[in-house]
Amino acid sequence: MANQTNSISLKDICRNASGGRDFVGIDINNKEHAVTVYFPLGYHIDKSSDEKLQDDVLLLLKTLRNFCPELQRNRVLPLKSKSDPDNENTFPLFVYQRMINHYMNVGAYTENEIVYDKAKQGKINWARTIKQTKAHIHDNNAIYLDFIVKSSVVNQQTLLAEIYRHCVDICFKKIGWMFKGIKPPNLKLKYNKKLFVSVLKEKLGKTFNDKTKELFTDMLTVIQVYNEVTDSLDRHKYGTNRFEEVWEEMMESIFGSEDKSKYEPTAKWHLIDKQEQSCLEPLVPLKPDTIMKEDDNFYVLDAKYYTFGCMENRKRLYLPETSDIHKQITYGERIFVMTGGSKKVFNAFLMPADKDLKGDPSADKDKYCSRYIGYADADWKKENIIVNAKQQAGTSVTKKQPKEKPYYEKVAGILIDTKEAMDSCFSNDTSGKLKKAYWKKVLRLL
Repeated sequence: MANQTNSISLKDICRNASGGRDFVGIDINNKEHAVTVYFPLGYHIDKSSDEKLQDDVLLLLKTLRNFCPELQRNRVLPLKSKSDPDNENTFPLFVYQRMINHYMNVGAYTENEIVYDKAKQGKINWARTIKQTKAHIHDNNAIYLDFIVKSSVVNQQTLLAEIYRHCVDICFKKIGWMFKGIKPPNLKLKYNKKLFVSVLKEKLGKTFNDKTKELFTDMLTVIQVYNEVTDSLDRHKYGTNRFEEVWEEMMESIFGSEDKSKYEPTAKWHLIDKQEQSCLEPLVPLKPDTIMKEDDNFYVLDAKYYTFGCMENRKRLYLPETSDIHKQITYGERIFVMTGGSKKVFNAFLMPADKDLKGDPSADKDKYCSRYIGYADADWKKENIIVNAKQQAGTSVTKKQPKEKPYYEKVAGILIDTKEAMDSCFSNDTSGKLKKAYWKKVLRLL
């Protein structure tokens, strides 16, 4: 793919996932000279320019790196090589990215070479001056008219500088399609893996500057994993088929403000046999996705990576099921009871959407897209349980005015623009304005 990478059109390779379990990430097929970038449901891909597309790809990679539990559990990049399936780090994507960024920001690598030469002024090296120049004797004193001085000269032709150029060239072969308009450096020496590794290891052992050590470590990684023969046949994938986990982590990052463990509903068995009772393990509590407290109100939020807000043709609607609705009501009731009924508790499902989706006249076009689509409730909660039971038994009851329905018994459906959500995960929203912007209109509708 070395000679093909710059011919790849970003507009042609970027597309959205079509289902909740579809792959999200980057699929690189060197054998077919093909790259495909799959964005999550609801992400509006800006194809107006290569620069906009580059920003979109980088945001996707940043989101996966920071919010994908699969990556955090494995602690390595899940980019596997077909030729070496046991090695999960054969495609160090972020190393390639750092190397290209370094090249773009700094340019060609240079070394400062110490040079000694004759001069009238400068930092004098007296040992060399005495050995290499002739002293003039005057009144029994040695006088030197010329000195050997020490200076630092930038050298771009060192072996290390050439290794750097090879590393940058390799990185461009791998992910150069992400950086349009940037050309890799010209190479002067033939690639020699054994020599390059040896030089870099030696340099690492003598380097104490943290930034330089990081650069040399990245260069060593690039050289060690590169194989001129098999790399052209490899296929690499970076991403996940479980973006719902990423969506959950994102929503927690944006809205989460409370310790969820304090509000987990629990249950317990009460056995007749005391000995059996003592052997019971505690039951696993229900775990809410996200709990937010804002203006003395509680919001129980469940992140659902569903296709509802991302479909132009909605003949079949995908929304949370009965079990999800009942769990949300249980969470809300738990908090309502814990606070003695003194706090308002709201419930909502958060689902991805594209605010620029064509054919959606009800889409919200403001900066922070959040749209209320309706609510779900439980049928058995609609009427007073005791009254309903007596009526079914044929017993006469006195009809009473129904009490006001608790807020948490209505689980709102909220669509969140995927791209805005991903952007907001990396914003410096210390004032909390982002949360209020998301919820300002929603609160009026609940």
